Formats: sequence, C-alpha cells, structure tokens
Amino acid sequence: MSQKISPSSTLPFHEKNTITRRHLTSQNPLPTGIERFLLEYPDLRDLFTHPLPKHYTVHPPLLLLPSTPPWPDLLRALPPDLLSSLLSQILSAFTPKRLTHAAINAPIPLHTSSSFSDGSTNHVRTPTGLVPIYGDFGPRDCSPTHPSLPDLARAFWVHGPIPGRLIQVYAPLHTMFSRGNVREKERILRPGGMEGLDGVDGRLGQRHQDIAVVDLYVGVGYFALCYLKRGVGKVWGWDLSGWSIEGARRGANGCGWKAETFEPEVEEGERIERVLTAMDDKATRLLLFHEENERALHMIREVRERCINRKEEDRSSWKAIRHVNLGLLPSSQSMWEAAVHILDAQRGGWVHAHENVGMNVIEQRKREVETLFEGYLVSRGDSGDKWMATCEHVEQVKTYAPGVMHCVFDVHVAPVDPQTGE
Repeated sequence: MSQKISPSSTLPFHEKNTITRRHLTSQNPLPTGIERFLLEYPDLRDLFTHPLPKHYTVHPPLLLLPSTPPWPDLLRALPPDLLSSLLSQILSAFTPKRLTHAAINAPIPLHTSSSFSDGSTNHVRTPTGLVPIYGDFGPRDCSPTHPSLPDLARAFWVHGPIPGRLIQVYAPLHTMFSRGNVREKERILRPGGMEGLDGVDGRLGQRHQDIAVVDLYVGVGYFALCYLKRGVGKVWGWDLSGWSIEGARRGANGCGWKAETFEPEVEEGERIERVLTAMDDKATRLLLFHEENERALHMIREVRERCINRKEEDRSSWKAIRHVNLGLLPSSQSMWEAAVHILDAQRGGWVHAHENVGMNVIEQRKREVETLFEGYLVSRGDSGDKWMATCEHVEQVKTYAPGVMHCVFDVHVAPVDPQTGE
C-alpha cells in the first residue's frame, strides 16, 4: 500500500475543508463515520467522492464495502495508519451493532488460483476476490474444500441475513454468501407458499415433524434452515466444501438445533452406525455430509433399509423423504434422476430443481423438465404401480443476468391413483 497521499479534487474550492459537526447528523452510519474521520484530517477530504459514499452491507460483525470508488483509490492512497483510523471511525458509527471487521466485496470468480488449486473451475464458489481491510480474518491459504480443525477454529465467522430470524453463519474468506435467494427462502417459510408443506390435512398428508428433506447442495444452510424452521423433522444435506458444512452446523446450533457432520474418511459401516444414531436422536435435526452428492442415494438407501428392517417399535426413526432441494446454478440437472430415486418409495414427493433459464423460453423449459422427469421414473422400479411426474409450478426467483431468470421448477413425483388415473 502506498505511503504517498495523492489527492484528486472532486469538489469546488469553496467546499474544501468545511466539514463541521453539523454534518454528523446523517442517518446513514457510513458517511457519519467518514465525516468524523475528516474532522480529524480535513486535508484528506479531496480523496472522497461527493456526496460521501452511502452503500454498504452488514453481516455482523463484518462491514462489507463495494468495490466501487472511492474504496479502491483509498486503499492505494492512504497509509496503513490513516486507513486504520478511517475504518475505526466508520465501524464505531455503526454502534450498537458492534462491528469489528471490514472488507471490500467482489464477485465470485469463475476460476480459482491458490496453492491449493490449479486455476480450475471454482466449483465451491470460493470468494477469492474479497479484500480484508480491517481486523483479523484468519489464515487465507487453506484448502477450499477440506479445512483442518485448526483452520476452522482460527477462521473469522460472520452472520448473514436470512428471513425468519434464522442465524446463517459463514467464513467470508472461504465461503460465498448468496443474498439473492430471499424470495425462495420466504416461500419455504411462508404457510401456503410451497406445495407439499401443508401438513397432515394437505397434499403432504403427514405432519411436518414426521418427514425429512434432502438438500443436495446445502451450502451454509440457505434452504435447510428454512425447512427446519417450518418444523420438518430432519434435513439431510450434502456439500463438497468443509467450510460450508461447518457454517451450516454453526448456523443450526445458533438456531437451537443439533447438527451432526459426517466426513468421508470414516469407514462406511461406522458412518452408517453414526447416521443411525443421529436418526434415533430426536434432538438431531440436521445431518451434514461432507462429500460429493453422487453418494447421497447410496447412503440414504442403506440407512433406510437398516431402519425399516428393525423391530416395528424401532422403525419410527426413519422419516419419509418428501422433498428434495437442488439449489445449484446455472443448472442442477446432473442430480435430477437421483432426486427422483431419493423421494419416498411409497408416496413420492416434490423435487425443487433450480436452473437459469432464458426469460422467453420458461414455459418451453417447463415442458422439457416434465418430460425429463417422466423419463427418470422408468428406472425407479420400486413397485408395479404407475408413477407420474408433473411440473406444477415455476418460481421465478430473481433475474440472474439480462434476459436470464433464476427459476425453481417444482416437480411432483407420485404414484398414479388407480381410481382417478391422476
């Protein structure tokens, strides 16, 4: 960082060096903190845009600033002591939030570059562009998928905003946080918002506490925590990133729910026994598997078989899987067929398949999705009954890019009623 201050004036001459305490009445804490700093260092006012920047994001105890002017210029222009003083004043202006860290945000890069990677595709969405500028964020050069226990302990963890007064935890140096899925989270949380979350008197036909949900891209629990909030008995989650798994565990614990994590290094028989123990424990609500989601179907089948082969009085620990969430963009299609097999073998359920779709072809894609799911049913082989797949709804979550919509296809998979043919 340069020690030389090179101001570039953006204000008329008569406005320079005229900051007074009357300016400190701003309702926005960011310009308020900057104004306090400029009261001490009025000669540095030329470094700031006019009006003063107002945009920021708070994920307690972290303040995220945008990668737009004046922040990149200030990093180059201010020596470390003055930058630290500026940020200290800004963070103190956010009282009573008690913010302790600051960083400049950046888009998630498509490719990685670190001692742990070779510049390949950034599958786990590591936020390598984030620039810490205040506070200790812990070590950065850690494995993006398999952090050690000391790595997890030394990392800086924050709370991301999520509807329903839920606690979502992530490590900003190592895990992305998606703030654009609020609409889908609210749909899960809202009574009547999503088909098949309507209890014993609705289409679900069961109490929420008697069913399970599988989230094959669980992340830090974006959707898993919402299902738990709705009262779902258990949620199974898979993710490649150990950072995400730890964030989901911490988030569940913060909400008052017990979570168990299962690492791939453990021998399969021992892992299955641990999963069975977690199934028997009513307090354990979230089961987190740190591995490729291609292994999910095998694990679920093994555990289900063990549960249903128990004595009748011990079978209740198995909860029918009635929903499968597939929250990967740009497409989750690689796991659609597995999702069909994961659903309950007697009643079926709903698959929520996320995908980016051109706005002018959403209806066409809906028909294609339904046809694909009908094809997956051929290989179910659970019984001689006829099954059918119906894409009942397409939730348009948000605009992903110009002309592209993030959609969720709600596909109902169930046996055909022999009386009605539906």
